[in-house]
Amino acid sequence: MPLIRLRHLLPKWEKEKPGARSGRRPIGKLLSLLRPYAAQGRCVGTHTPATEEATGNSGPGSSSETGEAGRLHARIRKLAKCAAFCQAGLMRLPTLLLLLASTLVAMAVLPTYARAADLQTYELDPVHSQIVFFADHLGFSHGIGRLRVKQGWFQFDPKDWSSARADIVIDTASVDMGDAQWNEKVRAAGFLASEKWPTARFIGDRLEPTAKDEGILHGSLWLRGIRQPVQLNVRFNRIGNDPYAFRSKAGFTATAHLNRFDFGMDSFREVVAGPVEIRIEIEGIRSKTKKEPGGNGNQEH
Repeated sequence: MPLIRLRHLLPKWEKEKPGARSGRRPIGKLLSLLRPYAAQGRCVGTHTPATEEATGNSGPGSSSETGEAGRLHARIRKLAKCAAFCQAGLMRLPTLLLLLASTLVAMAVLPTYARAADLQTYELDPVHSQIVFFADHLGFSHGIGRLRVKQGWFQFDPKDWSSARADIVIDTASVDMGDAQWNEKVRAAGFLASEKWPTARFIGDRLEPTAKDEGILHGSLWLRGIRQPVQLNVRFNRIGNDPYAFRSKAGFTATAHLNRFDFGMDSFREVVAGPVEIRIEIEGIRSKTKKEPGGNGNQEH
């Protein structure tokens, strides 16, 4: 491959002056100046007058050089800093430029790959993931219920919380109030309507850091066919290896406050208050499969 033409990069004084030999190209001057460096295996970008004085060598580009050659050498050093010309011969400029471009691309792309490597997907472990809720009972106490997490996943990068996503499906028929009669009432149409809506779904699409290991997960909850925006107060517990499962895991604790009336649960207003406090314990097992929230939650849940 021929050397790249530098006509558009070099100063105007390169052009042939009156009386110069006809047909001589400016690139010839460049070669004549750089060949001594190629023979000596010296680096144009790092060659300085100080090194010449220390070694006793003098060549093109030294402090004693003046005139046209000195100006050309200074220009070359700016264009190709530290471009080593080895003893085997002068490195062709197209190759040099290609290497430079490859380096710049790598510098831009590698951080992206590093961020992608840190962002991991975790499948929810239903055994260690559960939802507990508290509702006021006539002002005397708070009734406590549990719901089972049917399936779900989340994506999380501890270095970049903004990339977090979550998709959790809840089994409404699994509700357990600690009493068989209360279980039937809460599963009935006036509350969860589990027969018609056997699952609820939460999709979180933005995690906003608020303090160390804490943040707000913004998303939507589909319950009884009604969609409402929900914010979960999230605390990051731990990420690491489970010595018993021999798998990498991540765990979170989240809390939220809902109003059951917003989802059409109007039964027993005089007995059970509208505000409901929710606590969620989530444990996920790292997966190699990347997930994306999909489906129409309003139709499915």
